[in-house]
Amino acid sequence: MKTKFSFFVFTIVALVIAVIGSTACEYIGRADGPDLIIEAVCYSYAPGIADKYGMPISFPGMMLDFTICVRNIGNVAITDSFYISNTSSNEDLERNYYSHMRTVNHDKQRIEPGEALEVTIIDNNIDEDAERVRFMVNPGYEEFPLEERNYRNNSYELELVPVLHHSVTNVFDNTFTISWFSRHAEKCRINYGTSADSLDNTAYDIRGKSTKDYAHYVSVTGLIASNTYYYEIVSGGVTYRNCFVPYEVSTGPTLASDIQDEIIHGTLFWGDYTAAEGAIIYVNISAASQELSVLSDNGGTWSLNIAPTRTADYQGYYAHSDSDNILILASLGGWRDLGSIMSKGYCMPIAEAKAAPLDIILTPGS
Repeated sequence: MKTKFSFFVFTIVALVIAVIGSTACEYIGRADGPDLIIEAVCYSYAPGIADKYGMPISFPGMMLDFTICVRNIGNVAITDSFYISNTSSNEDLERNYYSHMRTVNHDKQRIEPGEALEVTIIDNNIDEDAERVRFMVNPGYEEFPLEERNYRNNSYELELVPVLHHSVTNVFDNTFTISWFSRHAEKCRINYGTSADSLDNTAYDIRGKSTKDYAHYVSVTGLIASNTYYYEIVSGGVTYRNCFVPYEVSTGPTLASDIQDEIIHGTLFWGDYTAAEGAIIYVNISAASQELSVLSDNGGTWSLNIAPTRTADYQGYYAHSDSDNILILASLGGWRDLGSIMSKGYCMPIAEAKAAPLDIILTPGS
């Protein structure tokens, strides 16, 4: 028996890395004492909670992890813990209210004058409509008297850019695929290369350079086996990286190709049974296997060969049988031109997935 579930997200959450905008500050240290500033902030989507089938469970708002670079511009070393506070909604921002506060530098690393410390704050629940988050660094309570703890230039604002967390799929010896959804229909590309400092190559959506959509599906081909590649995402004219550096992915080795095809296929429909083109279908056999994906065509049909599925580290083929379950998740962006995502997933034995086409009807709340 196949198990069916669905979820519908009315507002796209910001899940892709971005570092944009800060409160202007003058880098002038105190006459004496410590003086901390927040120099840069980036964010990523916090790993979600999955149900028993391995599919994501949706929660209100956004769960974000922040990476924050704090610098001591004073002339006294800092040797104790301190606090970082942040807003979590547009209302917080308007009221200058810091609803979250976390203690950082628990191990009391010494921050000399001029030195910086990078800290990570995980699992921050931010309103899904939030456009910006303001951060403030505050002193701790151990070594310095209160009058020496009035850190100046200590606030920073981060713009939350409306692009979904991207997926890396179909990693083989000479190719990989990057896919994501955006709030607005827009053009996209991937800049990539073999050096983090030189992203000289460009790949576009497989539907063509001029494709403008909510769903983005870029396959990078002609790569070298067992090699590391660095990339950045350009969507709607905005460039996204992994905090302060490009993303990276490593191709696997070349494997024997004498394996028998195992095709799964189907068709996606809207609730009125019109074809749902441009949907992304994600396929997993287990947490120990790689993730595969495919894009539905203009008739809503899709087909995928799961025979060459590799292990999660891409180093060899993943051993599976017809009795193993397979997870199939179809996602489509831009529902009713609202920038929303509709998804539906199935869990079934591989034998059942191969035996007959899987028709998926995308309707809210189904």
